[in-house]
Amino acid sequence: MRDRDVRERLYRQVRAIYAQEPDTRFISELVLNRGAARIDLAVINGRLHGYEIKSDADTLDRLSTQIEAYDSVFDEITIVVGVRHLARAEDLIPRWWGIMRAESYAGGVELSVLRNPETNPRQSGRAVAELLWRDEAMALLRRYSITKGLAKLNRTLLAEKIDELLDRSIVFAFTREALKARVGWRVDEQQTLCDGLFPPVARL
Repeated sequence: MRDRDVRERLYRQVRAIYAQEPDTRFISELVLNRGAARIDLAVINGRLHGYEIKSDADTLDRLSTQIEAYDSVFDEITIVVGVRHLARAEDLIPRWWGIMRAESYAGGVELSVLRNPETNPRQSGRAVAELLWRDEAMALLRRYSITKGLAKLNRTLLAEKIDELLDRSIVFAFTREALKARVGWRVDEQQTLCDGLFPPVARL
């Protein structure tokens, strides 16, 4: 069972879950923490939900680092894990992560929910603000008339200021809407992933 097999099944299953919610956006390989990590699938609507795949063909070598990055950004996180790594993954991940088991069978891959995700208590306002492009960050600051002296700051410093000056609920809501509203984000020349379900996105 390869990562791609699990990925295709996950994308179809998640898309079906949100079929009646047209405001939902699905982003494959979302880059986090200024390029330090990326997650296999981000689902954005009223919350940020991240899905990370660890198929039987993968290793868990990077999972500890990924946990820290994902916890800093997402409201909810679910690991989609093959049977080979299931027990070890359960030992490593936080108790608030959801778990989906991936099993292969003659017709493909079956995903079953072992544990639903809970609200992540480690979300960081700064890490979420770093998802914003610079013009988006400035638009957020202008909305609250707090741009004085900030116009020349780079994205990282703007994210620090946003986290310092604004309530996290404001930052989280604005960032979700900014991610959903982006135009020209996708890499048009590349082949689409998973039979065209979700085109890949450009790096942040």
